[in-house]
Amino acid sequence: MNSGASRDSKSVYLIVSFLVAGWLFGGVEAAFIQTTEPRALVIGFGAMLATLPALLLGIAVWLCAVFMRRLPASSRVSACIDRTNNSDPNIDCGPMIRANAYVFAGIIVLSVALVGSLLVYPRLFGLQLTRMGLDFAILFAVVQVYAAVVGIPVLWRLLHGPMSTVERRFGSPSRRPLWLGYLLVIMLPAFLGIYPVVLRHATSLGYASDVSVAALLVCAGIQVALLLSMWRVVRSKLLLISSLILAVCLSGGVAVAYAPFHKAAEASEAALLPSLGGRLARTMTDVDGDGVSSLFGAADCAPFNSARAPNQTELDNNGIDEDCDGSDGRRADAEWEATSAVAPLDPQQVRKYNILWVVLEAARADHLPAYGYDKPTMPYFSELAEDSLLFEDAYTQSSATVFSLQSMLSGVLPSAIHWDLPLPVRGVYGSGQPSISKDQPMIAERLRAQGYKTGIVLENYVHSTLLGLRRGFQKVYVGEPDRSRELNRPRRNGFAYAKAADFIARVGPDEHFFLFVYFFDSHGAYTRHADIDSSEFSRDSSGNYDTELAWTDEWLRALVETVRSRRMMWDDTIVIVTADHGEEFNDHGGHSHAQTCYREVSHVPLLLRVPGIASRRVGGRVALVDVVPTIMDLVGNDTPRDGLSGQSLLIPALSPTSVDSERPVFCSIASINAKHGVFFRRSVRQGDYALFQDVSNGDVALFDTTTDPAELNDLSRDSRHATRVEALKARLRGSLTGNLHDHEHMKKSTASPSPPASQ
Repeated sequence: MNSGASRDSKSVYLIVSFLVAGWLFGGVEAAFIQTTEPRALVIGFGAMLATLPALLLGIAVWLCAVFMRRLPASSRVSACIDRTNNSDPNIDCGPMIRANAYVFAGIIVLSVALVGSLLVYPRLFGLQLTRMGLDFAILFAVVQVYAAVVGIPVLWRLLHGPMSTVERRFGSPSRRPLWLGYLLVIMLPAFLGIYPVVLRHATSLGYASDVSVAALLVCAGIQVALLLSMWRVVRSKLLLISSLILAVCLSGGVAVAYAPFHKAAEASEAALLPSLGGRLARTMTDVDGDGVSSLFGAADCAPFNSARAPNQTELDNNGIDEDCDGSDGRRADAEWEATSAVAPLDPQQVRKYNILWVVLEAARADHLPAYGYDKPTMPYFSELAEDSLLFEDAYTQSSATVFSLQSMLSGVLPSAIHWDLPLPVRGVYGSGQPSISKDQPMIAERLRAQGYKTGIVLENYVHSTLLGLRRGFQKVYVGEPDRSRELNRPRRNGFAYAKAADFIARVGPDEHFFLFVYFFDSHGAYTRHADIDSSEFSRDSSGNYDTELAWTDEWLRALVETVRSRRMMWDDTIVIVTADHGEEFNDHGGHSHAQTCYREVSHVPLLLRVPGIASRRVGGRVALVDVVPTIMDLVGNDTPRDGLSGQSLLIPALSPTSVDSERPVFCSIASINAKHGVFFRRSVRQGDYALFQDVSNGDVALFDTTTDPAELNDLSRDSRHATRVEALKARLRGSLTGNLHDHEHMKKSTASPSPPASQ
């Protein structure tokens, strides 16, 4: 009877230990989040949300412990550990000593392997001959595995004798006291080794970061259990348990109805464990299975009706609010239409130009000297800007390449495009990304109809998955040494240049070309190129990124100078240089891109060099969907422009007084990879303000971009801005005329519904 009660008590202590660990883990994480919300509330919600995964893991570990107690070896190990009390000094601790020897052998061998990896792999993948680098990397990995398999048993035999001596004289790290040995051998190495890496690369890791954080929580939970086991006052334990259970219940109640504190709760989810807890809570309370909960900050207006949720398609004027935005119809508010005004050009300036359009991967404008950056990342871009129109306030329409490139080359907002799922194709990755509808003309198709020779240079992934980009191009190149391999980083730019130069060399004297070149190397993970002077760049991730920009600048120089070397060609060539999106370095609590529409990922460089048009810096907000109308104006393309979202860049450049100062510029980002969850976020910039909306939970944030260019001080709850918030939300509703909000359904079927008649 007492034995059973003791086991029950231990099981309760274990689960409570995990709750305490989760509470502390989540609260400490939330304490370091950059936020303008009340710090105490953010910490409280972070701690509360972390208790849900902690509770689930605590139950799982308890079940494992119950199972392990049934194993004979487990009882012997437990008896040896219990010898700390000297209750039975004759117990054979051989199994424990052998286990400790194996653990230390493993730690030593794996540490050596890790150091070897840090020294060898960067050099192998930095080789120009990437196939050789990959082959040697595979060889080194095989050697590492072989060394681990052979080295651990050998090292175990060498350690077994010394470990026995140490155990007899001083006790092993798993004894006297057990909590200290666990802290030194397990918990601290795990947190110091795993947590910083997961924190830095959480966006790229996706579900892997959740698994890593769960593993760390298990370490923390066991550590707390070991510490609580030292507390001998049973009544105090029961008091602690009762207090914690009550606190969790109260916190859960607040969480379900935390509307008054929603911003603080949302801010806490910028931390890893609270984010996992929030997602688990919303998943578990999604009663109707439509992917959106009505609790924990989500905005399902019909929790028991799967046909109504923020991620559903709105049908116009049918008496039902399918997408929970408060209105019946996507176009209840008039959509802003791009001006059809013709650029103020001299008739002699409208002719058949050559067109070189270069897109840099993940180049944020404020990391370029031409935009005020104090480090020499892209000096050649600055030189070229002196001979061009440089647009100081240009924005991409999405922070994901899949949407941005297709929007750019069509001149249509991602939110206004009808997206299809491509058919399966051969390739390293296969197909599976949203592709622009074949009904929407691409700029290459328009120019090819005018007799242009068209070519495009892409990297392997984009070439294999974004099939819509290739429409209209006669020559499609892959800027890779071997298109059948995916690990050609980090030197793709040189191959992209070589393919582009080959295309240019084949252009005849009487031909006109349109060449689109995508330089990919500035995508993470970043490489510290040995042949680039990076002495002025910091040694962190941002500095490595700057090195990649400098590396890309060298290849931009090579490409443009190749055209310039043919004088007659250069005198008749338009040059466009921009980026598909920017990059985040913890500006809003994240890294990389394809998650938000904030300035750091949407403000991009843009220059336009047109023969005969004087260089200048152009103020005023413009969009990348403006590039296609600009090309059409310059080359005299008279094909129908119905459905285009942009306007000519030459209007603000040559006739700034005719520009609509209230023109809205939109951005949309939807999840395209399940590991990052399902989301749809969008923004609109109009006048001095920018509004950001998370469609899945209805959250909005408003920023004054003049006084707060970093977009950190949310004004959406200020009653003085209530009218402006509603007006900008109406703009967003009006811009959503395509099917981007169906992104989570796009991979379920190759059959796509027909676009609504209103499109």
